[in-house]
Amino acid sequence: MSHVPATPRTTLEFLLDTITRRKQHEMEMYEDEPVIPQCGHLRKLFTYLHARSFLPGEDVFYFCHLNLAGILD
Repeated sequence: MSHVPATPRTTLEFLLDTITRRKQHEMEMYEDEPVIPQCGHLRKLFTYLHARSFLPGEDVFYFCHLNLAGILD
């Protein structure tokens, strides 16, 4: 999986992009195996939750791992 620098985006954008990248990764790694069949269902679920305000709307964030916090000081 390629490393993508963190960019500000909404929760929905982050979730949908994560699904897309995971699907691409699986297609590259397992050409003969079916890709996660839940991808389409997850997209619908996240979009549904966002439309009903269960996911933050326009707030942007950077996804980070807190174990890396000490490295950046």
